[in-house]
Amino acid sequence: MALTPAFGFDTRSQGLFKIGTGVCAALLGMQCIWLLLPELVRPKIDQLPTNLAAATAASTHYDAAVWAATVARIRGDLWAELAFTQADLLWRNKTNHDEGLAAALQRARTSLDRALRNAPHTSGGWLMLAGLTSRMSPSGREAIELLKLSYYTGPSDHELVPLRLEIAMRLESFDDVEIGPLVSRDIRLLLAGKQDVTIAEIYNASSASAKRFVELTIRDIDASAFDRIRSVGQKQPPQAH
Repeated sequence: MALTPAFGFDTRSQGLFKIGTGVCAALLGMQCIWLLLPELVRPKIDQLPTNLAAATAASTHYDAAVWAATVARIRGDLWAELAFTQADLLWRNKTNHDEGLAAALQRARTSLDRALRNAPHTSGGWLMLAGLTSRMSPSGREAIELLKLSYYTGPSDHELVPLRLEIAMRLESFDDVEIGPLVSRDIRLLLAGKQDVTIAEIYNASSASAKRFVELTIRDIDASAFDRIRSVGQKQPPQAH
């Protein structure tokens, strides 16, 4: 009779253990499904497209990116991928009476907000947000602050340098004590990578004040480089931005 309570306690413990194990297994299974399903459909656009051709190609994956980000909910990388499928907005002209532009911009900003809230280290996300802001409000201070965040989170992300320099030229914020040296560094990186054509294209599309900044920066780095880049630029057709 003395052993009855012990056996009774052991039976209850086993039942509780089985229930607990079952709950843990169910939660683990749900987590696996939550992680796996988005991976099956995500477009895997890890980088912000930096030209119109790449952005147009990325836009074909919009529906898959919406599904993956919606299922994952709190995964900033998937919300960033969704935003990157809308990167063609960086090249859409707001003066062409594009009736769907305002709604598309709102969708893109919503995606970027979710991405940067959950993955604030995403340099491409900050750059895209800076680019969209600069196109809609070129004289606003907000775009400059967003551009700074792109520099701080991805200072050596070479894939982003051309687009980042293009946006910096549009903002003409060279007198900013933080932006000026960062833009100069990007120009130096492009020179070191012998990307004369890229520099020439950005130079040709820039304002007079931005051109002066580029020229002074290049001459300070390499006195002979600017003549070479200007020669390359004369052979390039005007770029639409």
